[in-house]
Amino acid sequence: MQLYSMKNPEINFHLDVNCDLPNTCPYCNLIIRPINKHDFLSGRDIDFLRDFRAVFLLQCPACNEFFTSIFALENFGINEAIGTLIDYPKRPLIKIDFPEEIKSVSPSFFKIYEQALIAELEGLDSICGLGFRKALEFLIKDYLIFVTPELGETIKSEALGKSINRIDNEQIQTLARAATWLGNDEAHYVRKHSDKSIKHMKAFIKVAISYIWTELTLKEAIELTNR
Repeated sequence: MQLYSMKNPEINFHLDVNCDLPNTCPYCNLIIRPINKHDFLSGRDIDFLRDFRAVFLLQCPACNEFFTSIFALENFGINEAIGTLIDYPKRPLIKIDFPEEIKSVSPSFFKIYEQALIAELEGLDSICGLGFRKALEFLIKDYLIFVTPELGETIKSEALGKSINRIDNEQIQTLARAATWLGNDEAHYVRKHSDKSIKHMKAFIKVAISYIWTELTLKEAIELTNR
């Protein structure tokens, strides 16, 4: 560990921090001794030192890229603490704003949809559409199996188009079919619907989910009132 004399200029507070700066560049992945360009202590109340963080702005001497490292502080002595590197996620947390009832019907849909969103956020626009198309297939089939469990094995093995034709609700059927067509475009060399994009496919899926949720909620209400 190396000792760094750090300060928080907002409250004129100084603290010596023992920590190990990372020895691998997150950009070029080479083993390095990073250049400490700037450091400071975050936090405002010295009565709660455990809420403080030691923040470093570092530069890779190999590729010259900048990156930050943040340390949680503990084991406080007299004006001294030990810093433990915090492994923050490399991307913002993804929140899928769909009703929990849908998740109980098709947990696989949520998992696949989330992975497709991650691909989209990473700029992988050539493959994320296929992920949304796969998520849609799991959603439709799981929904049909939920409402007609006696047909479960048949629904699992048939083509998605045939499953969509089984849906009684015309709105859900139309939305699912439109989203499927756009999803199929993502897998083909020539697009049939060049005026539409992944954004439209996601919108169709989202509205289809709202109709499915409405149906499931109405079914629950009917069961309650018929007791």
